[in-house]
Amino acid sequence: MELIDTPRCATDAPAPEALSVACAASCHVEFHYGKMMLENPSPELLTVLIRELTGRGR
Repeated sequence: MELIDTPRCATDAPAPEALSVACAASCHVEFHYGKMMLENPSPELLTVLIRELTGRGR
């Protein structure tokens, strides 16, 4: 997974709380049988995607 042009997150929380918020202008994910590109994905969607791809959602 590749996050592109990561803007400032929508939180003003100091670290480490700010590090728990995922944000990016676009997200490219390459699977074995195809690719997916998300434009302006929500922080919630990125968090779920990262959790599932790293196996932490199980």
